[in-house]
Amino acid sequence: MDSVHIVSRHQYPERRRGFWPCEAPGNLVERHQGANASPATGTIRLEPSNHRGADHSTRRGSSFLPPGHRGQSPPAREEHLALSLPEPTFDAESTRRLYPTLPLFEGFPYLVTRVVPAMYHVILLPATASESELVFLARTQWRANRLETCLVTGVDRAWFISADGRDELAQTPPRGGTLVTGLLKAARLWADTGELQARQRQLDALVAAHRRKGGYMLGDLTKGGREATADEVGRLAGAGPEGRPRGLDLCATCGEWRGCCLDPSPTFVCKVVTVHCRCQNDNRCAACGGFLYERKLNANYFKPSDGHIWHVPGFCSFSHRCPTPIGDRDDARPRGTR
Repeated sequence: MDSVHIVSRHQYPERRRGFWPCEAPGNLVERHQGANASPATGTIRLEPSNHRGADHSTRRGSSFLPPGHRGQSPPAREEHLALSLPEPTFDAESTRRLYPTLPLFEGFPYLVTRVVPAMYHVILLPATASESELVFLARTQWRANRLETCLVTGVDRAWFISADGRDELAQTPPRGGTLVTGLLKAARLWADTGELQARQRQLDALVAAHRRKGGYMLGDLTKGGREATADEVGRLAGAGPEGRPRGLDLCATCGEWRGCCLDPSPTFVCKVVTVHCRCQNDNRCAACGGFLYERKLNANYFKPSDGHIWHVPGFCSFSHRCPTPIGDRDDARPRGTR
């Protein structure tokens, strides 16, 4: 994976701050301690090195409307996402103070995929596309990846799509965090114009600057867990047959455990977590339709051999490689989606 390295079975401080307006666990926390990542993947290390940029030579032509004003609201003749935008809202005063101080990449328009808290993958989009076309591209990307996605078309115009498909128009684009690019593929290709190349160089320089700072990134150290209610503690405490946590059932399709249970780790006492089996994996590559990883991303699985619940961080998707060739991609349709 070039300069992106996986370090197994170790935990390190997260050294980036980012803002994704959902207040997910760990979103604005500078340091994390005491949780286990996937036994096969651990943490991701960001080293000073040459960044592997997107392969510009692979883009092919596609028809779009005449050029508009990059980074501004679309002309009156084009379709609008909404007549007006809601006022920015923040769940905490500390977030309100922090947000304006975080950097914003202004190479609009582009797609941001929230890989893990405070790590954002950026795909540049053609500036000549109408807003409705850009929204279509964003929805197509989300349908394949099933990760939090955001279409950013200006400094105060962003279209968020949650992991479960709910969307919201906002004035608060993602800011800060660690930016990466060229690791997740888009559903379609477009003309490699001089304007697009200039924005790509700007993005590559920003990514390279982040890498020179070094540091480590972690997934969601809470494993998506929440405090158990008194009723849940009564129903789920202890182990069931075969030593598995109560609340888990065998999947009839793949034979793995799935459901909601109390995390058996002493680090997460009375925390309810969701466990997924292999056949619940729905994270696919937008280009080839293959799975981004062998398990569902930003999710947990139960490992009977050690009795632990392990978390699979979203950056495991960076190991995916499309088959060559992957066929015609001009129809903007993710292959193999269910």
